[in-house]
Amino acid sequence: MGSMRPVTFAALLPVVVLAACQSSTRFAAGDAAFERRDYALALLAYEAAGDPDADPELAARIERTRYFRAEDHVRDLLALERTDEALALLDRLEALAPPDRRDELVELRDRARRQKARVLTEQGFALMEADREEEAVPLFEQALSLDPTLERAAVLLDRTRGHLEELRRYGESLYFEGLDQLRHERDRRALTAFLHGSRALGPDSRAERRLDALLEDLVRADLEMAREALDADDLGSAFFWVRDAERLAPEDPEVRDLAEELAARQEAAALLGHADLAVRGGRPEEARADVAAAAALAPDLAPERRGELVQLADEEQHRLDYRLARAYELDGQAVHALELYRKILEESVGFGWEDTAERAARLEEAVAAAGEAWDRAMVARGRGDLEAERDALEEVVRIANDWPGALERLAELRRLTGDQSEPDSRAAD
Repeated sequence: MGSMRPVTFAALLPVVVLAACQSSTRFAAGDAAFERRDYALALLAYEAAGDPDADPELAARIERTRYFRAEDHVRDLLALERTDEALALLDRLEALAPPDRRDELVELRDRARRQKARVLTEQGFALMEADREEEAVPLFEQALSLDPTLERAAVLLDRTRGHLEELRRYGESLYFEGLDQLRHERDRRALTAFLHGSRALGPDSRAERRLDALLEDLVRADLEMAREALDADDLGSAFFWVRDAERLAPEDPEVRDLAEELAARQEAAALLGHADLAVRGGRPEEARADVAAAAALAPDLAPERRGELVQLADEEQHRLDYRLARAYELDGQAVHALELYRKILEESVGFGWEDTAERAARLEEAVAAAGEAWDRAMVARGRGDLEAERDALEEVVRIANDWPGALERLAELRRLTGDQSEPDSRAAD
């Protein structure tokens, strides 16, 4: 056997150079994109270059490219003023940053904090403009904690604190003025002082607690005065006190209930007024309907007045019925006239038209006579005596031309007998 010749470095050099050239060629596309800061394209090129699990160098390139891509995204977020998202991403990158990127990460965080401080400052300024200065103070303080050099935040914070202090002193002076007004039993003036004092001092202040207590007392007093006025049917005064209570405590359930009751009573009072006009205008049915509606709305409102209006409406109805009955009499309609006279006599006692009873009595006799004549006509009809039936019916019509069926039957008999004369339908006097 021949002896083996030793392998020298010179012999291996072509192999090493070839491997290095192949590696450089594999990463060339990714490296070029990385240099152009096109990290998305670089990542695609590296991932296409092989298996990172089997190639530590490739894995390192992919990891670094992903980091640079995330860092670049922070810059994009800051450019879009999505500061909160940028800060959240910076927190995640803190543990992933390579040593050579620490300074860049610090600079990006400072930039994000400065941007966030400016945003908070403008938000605080908007609250100042909306007279919500107490809410603006913590925003200015947070802005300065992020960027102590932000002069606008410092100026606005000083101005806001100064104004709040002025308000506090002003509110305190109003509070003590309110106490002084209470000592002199000037509740309304005290209410005004506490109201403005509570606005200056804010919620849960001494002025607001005093205001709440005083409001409660004043509202209860208003309600008491309103109820007294309602009991006296003095709706005008009741309306004044209820409106004052509504102004002081619009959400109070007792105030709302009394306001609704007052509204119902006012509507009922208006209905009674309309009923009075209806009676005077000769519309008794309308008047009675208005009185009934008023009683439904406010059962305890002016019961005597309601009774008077009903009585007046009844009297007006009787007057109208009497006039109509007289018209029926003149037209020979004794049956209808008698019905109305009976209605008047049944519904009224001591009715003002004294001859109602006399007229009703006379018509009772007349209608009775008409009834007897009708009976004779029916007997004659039963035996086929048309002339006797006609004579009896003529008597019926002469007494009461509105006797049911009399005129129609008489007209038929005249056609049957060839009598062309008109029936005398005038009632007997």
